[in-house]
Amino acid sequence: GDTTEGGGGGGGGSGKVTGTNTSAVDGSDGTAGGAGGAAANNTDPDYSGSSGDGGAGGNAANGTNGNDGLVVIVPSGGGRAERSVGRVGQALFFDGAASSTVGNVASGIKSISFWIKADDTTSRGIMAFNNSARIELDGSGNIATAGFTNAKIYINSVENSALPNTGWHNIVVTDSTGINASNVKFATTSNPFIGKLDEVRFYNEVLSAEEIKRLYKIGGTLTINKSSFTGSLADGLVGFWSFDSPDMAGNVAYDRSGQGNNGTLTNGPVRTMGKVGQALDFDGRGPTVGGYIAVPDNSLWNFGNNDFSITFWAKFDDLSGTSGNTGVRDLIGQSNGGGTEDKWMIGYNFPATNQISLHMNGSTIKNITANWAASTNKWYHIVFTRQSNIWKFYIDKDSISSETYADAVPDSTSTLKIGTDGELWRYHDGQIDDVRIYNRALSAEEIKRLYNIGGTFKINSSAGSGSLENGLVGHWTFDGPDMSGNTAYDKSGQGNNGTLTNGPIRTIGKIGQALEFDGSSSYVGLTSDTGTFSAFTVSLWAKRSGAGVNWPRLFLSTRVNKSITIAEHGTVAGGLLFRLTKSAAYTDMTTSAGALTNNWRLLTFTWDGNTMRIYIDGQATSTPVSFTGPIDSVVAEQLPVIGGETADHEGIGNASWFNGSIDEVRVYNKALSGDEIKRLYEMGR
Repeated sequence: GDTTEGGGGGGGGSGKVTGTNTSAVDGSDGTAGGAGGAAANNTDPDYSGSSGDGGAGGNAANGTNGNDGLVVIVPSGGGRAERSVGRVGQALFFDGAASSTVGNVASGIKSISFWIKADDTTSRGIMAFNNSARIELDGSGNIATAGFTNAKIYINSVENSALPNTGWHNIVVTDSTGINASNVKFATTSNPFIGKLDEVRFYNEVLSAEEIKRLYKIGGTLTINKSSFTGSLADGLVGFWSFDSPDMAGNVAYDRSGQGNNGTLTNGPVRTMGKVGQALDFDGRGPTVGGYIAVPDNSLWNFGNNDFSITFWAKFDDLSGTSGNTGVRDLIGQSNGGGTEDKWMIGYNFPATNQISLHMNGSTIKNITANWAASTNKWYHIVFTRQSNIWKFYIDKDSISSETYADAVPDSTSTLKIGTDGELWRYHDGQIDDVRIYNRALSAEEIKRLYNIGGTFKINSSAGSGSLENGLVGHWTFDGPDMSGNTAYDKSGQGNNGTLTNGPIRTIGKIGQALEFDGSSSYVGLTSDTGTFSAFTVSLWAKRSGAGVNWPRLFLSTRVNKSITIAEHGTVAGGLLFRLTKSAAYTDMTTSAGALTNNWRLLTFTWDGNTMRIYIDGQATSTPVSFTGPIDSVVAEQLPVIGGETADHEGIGNASWFNGSIDEVRVYNKALSGDEIKRLYEMGR
């Protein structure tokens, strides 16, 4: 979504909008101004972002229904609502004299979820709805409700109303009758709440115990970002680009340091699995056309003779270099131009092979170098520090060089660039993650802690490297940062974006956010082909809500040379159909009843050129079926679709629609192995 700066007042940082369905309300995704400013509205709802990022005086823009929440400063109390470190990203801190009015959200709200950190347990109003229903602290250490009909209260995923202490806790209130949320206030003005609120979500359905537990786990077990924001690792942080989903929107990479140094993705860096959550993949195409991130210049990194640190994770896909600069891979820097213009940059294989350096060029040219032989397809944690006149490089927490030099770093006034050298000449080919700039020298112990955040983090690392990226030609996560309005972005890098048609609804997924299909007309239509297949894999998470219509399609492509049908069986409840066509003749593979249930299942369909296979939750089912290609088209052609079919294109029946939720759809131009499919399954467990 687009972001603009708020008018009036100074200051302001970046925000993030969140939401899980059409009734979700959270945060902002604009750059909030100071008092009187307004943050831009954004159409990117997000499953796992942070609420409250609009800041005092800005409009907290809701990304789903347009319910802009103006944070109101109460003049008589002199109160304020301030951005603060949250449980899941950024929160709002209320001082007991400020409230936030959201306005008309929706009627029929049946679940409300939020994180709370109360400064005390005095009787205080947390939220009010339509001036009748309330959620509050009752003065005895309990969460209480008023004006609800059938309220149930959950604390940290357990049905209970007693708040254990004043630390962070996830609160969920459900009511099967539903409440009218036509006028919503946070930290209500009658004895207002004092403390922090984060990740506020409204749903028009009663969340299940499993869904409540998963909401709690988002923040209850999230220690990665928490550790990076506690203690010394937050001190002196003047730039922090995590590239994680909650910190990205469209082509914007938000600065989590609080300084508002947001970056713009240029020439198409692609989101990918990182070392610590999500990273960006840079193509290394060469001068003027390669991908990079541009961050406006800021005096915060005019280092001069001051101490500083620059840290990031990097992985090299290729070390052969770009045109005119054999072998040089620059990673971050600033430059006012070529020749003797002021510049600094960190790069590999410069000035010599198997060296990493900080290259400076101003009144004099200086290279602070370290001998180091990098390999491709391996993550490295790279740190550069200056403390007084001692300059050091660290790789994977270990110091590899120390040099004494007394001069200043040249003061470049150009944009800071990540993924290239600042001159748009020498580009990185590979991934970069978790970029940080400090206005002080980190200690060896702090560098070790930063390394341990990613060096011991294994959840996403296997999914982001090796075979699970190879051959990926379509990837639709449906997560908030990968959605904009009615567009579902393709994360494979192929640009095959999907269009949400007839209202698939954003909902809690198996891995982040999913789409819910109504079983009558909703689907996602893809904009282009996924290539010619001599082998392929289609993998997706699915949860059945009820009977669909006419052999409900999960995934369908009836293009020339690849007519592929993946559907719920039309006569066997919860069964699956996998159909390939050749010369108008069908070859089907099916499963027995119960393959699709009201629980999430990973469904994977492979064809290696000769044999069709179906896997459920990582395990092969049924006897493989022989099919020798080529695959060709029958009846009529249709671009690939997810969740439905508008007409009969492959001879099964009329238009068909899936009734349930779909998440994390992947298409490969190869047949994944059994081990690779198990790894996909483990990612969602």
